[in-house]
Amino acid sequence: MPNRKMKMQIFTSRYSNNSIAQMDVIPVGISLYPPRWKTPYKVQGYIKELAPTRDMFGLPFEEYKPKYLAILESLGVEKITQLIQASVPAHSETNKVVLLCFEDLRKQDKWCHRRLFAEWWREKTGETICEMQ
Repeated sequence: MPNRKMKMQIFTSRYSNNSIAQMDVIPVGISLYPPRWKTPYKVQGYIKELAPTRDMFGLPFEEYKPKYLAILESLGVEKITQLIQASVPAHSETNKVVLLCFEDLRKQDKWCHRRLFAEWWREKTGETICEMQ
């Protein structure tokens, strides 16, 4: 069993990325709602604190971004780290977590809070969070 204090490797992706089922990662949702379809992998938990609020849905990026970054700032790195670590099952043998939401960023002109989170995290910790395509 891994030590809960071990350094987590964090990735991001979309719920519809079926290749997650073959990866050694812990899928964790960061959306207000789970997907309405069955995924080929089990989502191990949800961190709703990292989801945008309902009133942010449909906002243009210029309005959305500062609101979402304010959520992250209010939580801070230490609290977010605790939330991510708490989403890891006690029996897990991996330290890799993939944070999931709905947007398919392979489509042109798409953006998503998970990548805003990744940018914020890099600025605060120096750690890069890669997107699993």
